[in-house]
Amino acid sequence: MPEPGSGGSSPPPDAVAMFAALGEPFRWAIVARLCDEGPLSTVMLGDGWSGLSRQGLTKHLQVLEGAGLVDSMRLGRHRQWQVRADRLAMARACLDQVSRQWDLRLQRLQSYVEGAQDETLQDGPPTRRPLWIQP
Repeated sequence: MPEPGSGGSSPPPDAVAMFAALGEPFRWAIVARLCDEGPLSTVMLGDGWSGLSRQGLTKHLQVLEGAGLVDSMRLGRHRQWQVRADRLAMARACLDQVSRQWDLRLQRLQSYVEGAQDETLQDGPPTRRPLWIQP
């Protein structure tokens, strides 16, 4: 696996911020809700989540906005939030790239294991030697 920043298949730096932001379950839920319901105000987003202050919600939204996952706009006294579909598409592309890399690695491993099994079968069954006899 390449070192961070060494080029190759490293994700774009802003992708790391996106995944870090989505790694917190509450922020994941906010993005999921905005995807399902469309743009919502901070007040509307706060409805239905007990135990979270409006200030706490705002901090989560600011992290998501800083990561480029949501945008906000002021509408009168309220702030409306919406998901940035282009950024979710970028996150999806990063995950698809990782998936392709793992598929390729697993295919290579499968070929290696199957090749090793074929060689073993050609040589005949393995012979067992008593432990006291060293080759």
